[in-house]
Amino acid sequence: MLTASEVKESLTEDNILTLLVDLGAEPDESDNKIECLTVCHGGDSHKLIYYKDTHMFMCYTSCGSMDIFSLVAKIKEINFAQALQFIAKRFNISGIRAGFHSIEDLDVVEIPNYQPKKVEMTPLTKLDEGLMNGFYSYYFKGWIDEGISMHTMDKFEIKYQLLDNQIVIPHRNTNGDLVGIRVRNLNQEQLDLGRKYIPIFMNGKSMRYLTGMNLYGFYQNREVINKDKKIIIFEGEKSVLKMEDYFPNNNYSVAISGSNMTAYQEKIIDDLTDVNEIIVAIDKEFTDANSMEAQIYAEKIMKIYGKLANRYNVSVMWDSTNLLDYKDSPVDKGKEVFEQLYKERLYI
Repeated sequence: MLTASEVKESLTEDNILTLLVDLGAEPDESDNKIECLTVCHGGDSHKLIYYKDTHMFMCYTSCGSMDIFSLVAKIKEINFAQALQFIAKRFNISGIRAGFHSIEDLDVVEIPNYQPKKVEMTPLTKLDEGLMNGFYSYYFKGWIDEGISMHTMDKFEIKYQLLDNQIVIPHRNTNGDLVGIRVRNLNQEQLDLGRKYIPIFMNGKSMRYLTGMNLYGFYQNREVINKDKKIIIFEGEKSVLKMEDYFPNNNYSVAISGSNMTAYQEKIIDDLTDVNEIIVAIDKEFTDANSMEAQIYAEKIMKIYGKLANRYNVSVMWDSTNLLDYKDSPVDKGKEVFEQLYKERLYI
């Protein structure tokens, strides 16, 4: 029986090319990569790159790093399990493994032999601090109703862009320099286009940056992270903000802007922290904890984060009793549910 990882490894370069043609990505192959249209978010530039050595995609416009399943899921607006089945059917792959009940039942990679990738941290381009002066210090009531206080929005410099009705979320690097500005669109027409969170455009220029080379919230929470020697990994900025109100004096969380931790983000933790535990708290991508969908997602988590277990205690906030809804972050159902998931987290 095949796991999701084994399905991915079985795909040939010809399979990848065929799939990209099917998806309308207009692939252009070279020796070590395939350049594609940014079909992941409906873009029109060839800045979606498939790297043959890592079998991973990188969207240099807005989506960041993803594997073939995440790419298909994003384009077709389906979940991870459906993307796996789509690819398996396209290439007549049978025997996908099903029926798991706990993340501890999974086969783990050879963790003791894993060595972190050697990456050179290229400094992110600093933005002019004056850019933030063009926004209003307005507190969005919808976020206040969700439990994100005005104090928290002040701490993380959350602003409001009046012209396009957007919540403004500045990103700072580990030194506190402004390196990117993202927005949460509030207008329905933008949401209908799948543009909920995007980089802001100012004077015709995008304020995007490579989010995979940074940890959102690290600059603000670094002192607590090193004091408690723990770090919680969320997907989105909003989870970090909610944690600030749940635990105002003990927020050791960051966001990685997606579900895949990059080698650069790994290096930030390795080089700039004293942590001994990494707590994985990414969004729930299954509806039933006893389903094949859950098993496949657990395998994905193990593939991404299991390799860290030779250097850290790695635990996963895993919703085994269906407390969360599909796509919820562990913080989305309130502090009490978060604390239960935290208490019952599983160790890799």
